Amino acid sequence: MVRIGSKSQWVKKPINILISGPTGVGKSWIACAQANKVCRESHTAWYQRLPRLLQELPLARGDGSYVKLLARLAKTDVLILDDWGLEK
Repeated sequence: MVRIGSKSQWVKKPINILISGPTGVGKSWIACAQANKVCRESHTAWYQRLPRLLQELPLARGDGSYVKLLARLAKTDVLILDDWGLEK
C-alpha cells in the first residue's frame, strides 16, 4: 500500500495506484486532486479517459504523431487513466 503524505515523494517511484469503488464515490475527483497537488509541487500530470486514449492511439499512428504521443506519455510524472474497464 502506498501512503500519500504531505509531500508527493511517491511520484518518483515507479508504482501504479489503483483507485476503485462504486460509481459516484469520487474516484476521479481524488485522482484529479492528487494530480493538482503534484503539479503545484513542480511535477507533471496528465488526465485522460482510457477509452479516449485508446481511440487516439491508432489515429496518432495514422497521422504520424504516434511517437510524439508516446514520448509525452513517457515524460509525464503522473498519468491518470480514468474509466478503466468500462468497455470490452
